[in-house]
Amino acid sequence: MSLNETSTLIAESRKIVEAAHSDTLEPNVLLNMILQIVTNIDKRIEIMETTMIKSVDDLKKEILSVSGRVRKLENLSTDLTVKVTECESSCQGVSNLFDNADKQIKTNTRNIIHQDQRLKKLEENPNESNADRSQSEKMECLHQRIRVLESKIKSGNTSISQIPTNNEIRELQESVIDLQCRSMKNNLIFTNLAEQPTEDVEIKLRTFIFEKLGIEHKIEIGNVHRFGKRYNDRPRPIVARFLYHKDLRMVLDQATWLKNTPFGIHQQFPKPIEDKRRKLYPVLKDAKRQGKHAVLVRDKLFINGSQYFVDDTDEATHVNRISYRDSLLTTPKEADRPYKRQRRSDSSPLVTGNAY
Repeated sequence: MSLNETSTLIAESRKIVEAAHSDTLEPNVLLNMILQIVTNIDKRIEIMETTMIKSVDDLKKEILSVSGRVRKLENLSTDLTVKVTECESSCQGVSNLFDNADKQIKTNTRNIIHQDQRLKKLEENPNESNADRSQSEKMECLHQRIRVLESKIKSGNTSISQIPTNNEIRELQESVIDLQCRSMKNNLIFTNLAEQPTEDVEIKLRTFIFEKLGIEHKIEIGNVHRFGKRYNDRPRPIVARFLYHKDLRMVLDQATWLKNTPFGIHQQFPKPIEDKRRKLYPVLKDAKRQGKHAVLVRDKLFINGSQYFVDDTDEATHVNRISYRDSLLTTPKEADRPYKRQRRSDSSPLVTGNAY
């Protein structure tokens, strides 16, 4: 019913009210008029109810539609959050990979710089052998490889697959350590020899060998110098390169004369090898105290024919029985140096009056 129909209904209701005050209108007519008015009002209310019900139903449909859209948006938001988290994790993983590669490259670069310094000192020695020159060339080749990898990573012109793996980095490290061992094979370190500002290190060392070790013939020595940082009044150690290995063996054999003295003599090894040997020394000494046959070859300890390792907890661990002879005759990996039986005595443990 429209607004006009409502106005008409109100006007008719007024006529009935006015006619009710008149005596000329019969009761039956008046009742019929009232019934008609009530009927019209009932229809009007019915139409209004129908319209409202329809409107409420439409409103419910709209609300359900909006609710469904909100749920979809919530699901999309959840999926987006998960993807963002995965992306952040991937980025962090890539960042860690580059950080580790950068740290490893810096470490290798420091090792190469150290070797460059040693090679420069070897170049100053006119008696350098062809084997040493070959080692120098190999060291320079490794240096070039590491520099290339470092430049690629820093410039960002390499993909993740081109970044050296842990095995490749380990092989490079083993190659560098092996070359370091070879370049140090004729080196001995002498400790606790008094240091003076204007001393001649070579003369001091030759006097020490003559007076303390009882070696009278002239030993051919290449380079002799002190190394390390000065610490209070403590003398820095002396490293000497022997031109002939038999002279080195003679000095090591006579080192037993230094027992119960402050002096010490031992072979020089790269820091990674020396760290492993330092962990094995207590086991070696304890085995010899017990009367067992023990020998330390580079960084491998053999006791009664069985090989021992030192794990990360610094505890000696017995592994499968590997004879000392087998270890010398076994063909190593490409990056390792083949052991030779005649070098068994070259890697004898520290013989000194006091350890380091």
